[in-house]
Amino acid sequence: MAHSEKRAASWVARVVGLAVGCSPAIDVHTIRSPSAHFEQYHTVAFDLNPQAPSEYSLSPRSAEVRARVEQLAATTLQGRGYSLAPADHADLVVRIEAGRREQRVPMSNGTMPLGGGVAGLPMTSSGGNIPGPAAIETTYHGELDQEERDLVEGAFVIDAFDGRTRELVWHGSARTEINFGPVDYDRLRRAVEAVLAPFPARTGP
Repeated sequence: MAHSEKRAASWVARVVGLAVGCSPAIDVHTIRSPSAHFEQYHTVAFDLNPQAPSEYSLSPRSAEVRARVEQLAATTLQGRGYSLAPADHADLVVRIEAGRREQRVPMSNGTMPLGGGVAGLPMTSSGGNIPGPAAIETTYHGELDQEERDLVEGAFVIDAFDGRTRELVWHGSARTEINFGPVDYDRLRRAVEAVLAPFPARTGP
């Protein structure tokens, strides 16, 4: 195995799913470089260039989400022992990206192929279900009808770079289905907390 492959394989990853009430689940992913010496990091700065995560685009709400994620991240990192500093003097430079993307998702309308059978009902010799009471009309179609629905997915990324080498030392991200309307700040807060939960606390004097 090449040196670069060994290094990539040695990264420690964490993937969790965060359920918040009746809202869609939030997929959280974090990964840390084992070659990073977090005991040497004391100060942190934030990259102010607005960007969207790869394969996502900026939206009117992206700046609002990014600003809140930065505020929450700064509070969390200060609570872990890091001090804020100018970008050109910080041990860690944190870049936050936020954006959204739209997808069309296939959705079944509940019908099924003719003769496919339904679990729990007796089968005929032809492979289909034996009809139930005469009052129940079978509505199976020759093929499974498909519809599509629009899904809007929002995501944010928190990347930490070594301030001297500019190498990525920690990566965290969260994504979930979102609705139109105001940003759910409480849900966003929980997502940021989940992403930063494994971020190393500062050690040493």
